[in-house]
Amino acid sequence: MSYNLSNQCPNCGAGIERTNNDAFKCTYCGSTFDLSSTPKDPYRPEPVNNNDDEAKKRHQDSLSNREQENQSGQSDEAKGTGIALFFFFALLIITIVIIANHHGDSSSSPYADSLAIDTSTKAAQTDSLKSDTSAPDHTNAGLIRQLSQINVDKVTFAKLYKAARKKRDQFSGSTYIYDRSSPQYVNYNAIYAYIDKISVGSSLRFSIQYTADDWLFIKSVTFNADGENFDYQPTFQTDNGNGAIWEWSDQELDDSYLPMLIKISSAKKVRVKYNGDKYYKIVTVTPLQKAAVKKELQIYKGLLLGYDK
Repeated sequence: MSYNLSNQCPNCGAGIERTNNDAFKCTYCGSTFDLSSTPKDPYRPEPVNNNDDEAKKRHQDSLSNREQENQSGQSDEAKGTGIALFFFFALLIITIVIIANHHGDSSSSPYADSLAIDTSTKAAQTDSLKSDTSAPDHTNAGLIRQLSQINVDKVTFAKLYKAARKKRDQFSGSTYIYDRSSPQYVNYNAIYAYIDKISVGSSLRFSIQYTADDWLFIKSVTFNADGENFDYQPTFQTDNGNGAIWEWSDQELDDSYLPMLIKISSAKKVRVKYNGDKYYKIVTVTPLQKAAVKKELQIYKGLLLGYDK
């Protein structure tokens, strides 16, 4: 057997060092080499000890340990890479699920909540307006709908408008439209409607007049039209002369009282109760008064429809 005298041990491959002039020693397996036993080739010494088998075994063990360390290191590295990949994919899946839930459920976002609340509030308000028929519609269209029971066409309107008594107020610019049967002074018992027409539109007015020998000091009025009661509480003024008293009210009629006026104009029997400070008085609304109220409602609806244009 020959050996290459270099910086590596021929048994284990580890580094060797010179121990004296003629010998070398392996720093890893402990093998020694003597130059004097190989005079023919001083650079190929043979080991002087007989520990070749033991050295080889240590060398093999060393190689095995290195392989195990390498395999262990590779295994640990693979495990670490696998764990990292697992957590990465797990985090990715969780992120996808959260994003999907976020887009699928608007309640996950406070901003979406506010929009949902605003939207739901707006829908509730719309439904409320649709269902709340008691809320008066003050537009022309709303008033025309309330007057659906009052029939009038252009020809009828033109006749009624021409026949009505008109009074021009040069200070306010209004034209007052009365039925000819309505009284011109307050010293008459009367119930009637009339129209205040101005350039930008028209409004209904309602007047109640009571005259007698004794005061009632009327606080409110109740109409009973075919068994249906309507309460009305205008402001009354008073005057007297020649042994008579007068109590009357004359004011613009709120749209909410339109059903009352329509019922008065169409009912077969209408009675009115004047509720005084201490006493009350019940009178009957005459057919002529009911017909006059209906004519004024027809003229009023015709004005809303623009039949005067």
